[in-house]
Amino acid sequence: MQRLTKYPLLLLSITKCTEVAAERAKVEQAAECCRQILNHVNQEVRDMENLMKLKDYQRRLDLSNLKQSTDPLLSEFKVKGESQDPQIHPKPLPFTHSDNPKPPRSP
Repeated sequence: MQRLTKYPLLLLSITKCTEVAAERAKVEQAAECCRQILNHVNQEVRDMENLMKLKDYQRRLDLSNLKQSTDPLLSEFKVKGESQDPQIHPKPLPFTHSDNPKPPRSP
């Protein structure tokens, strides 16, 4: 990314030293192409940063809605901890008979 920003400047300095008009026009055209590429790359980087922010906001919104939800389908999940980056963990499965410390009650 840093090199991309230097190419138009390099080509501009080359045009100042180029005496033949036809060659100077080619170097100026190359500099313009470099600027267009740089603008395109910058726009793509901005778009990707915006997409990542949007996904982060959506994830936070989903987690906050999940915490407050009483929907039975969503209630199988719980938010672990109150850290900056909460993680969703499914509720543990019901314990098996061998995990049960109390003997079963007879009817």
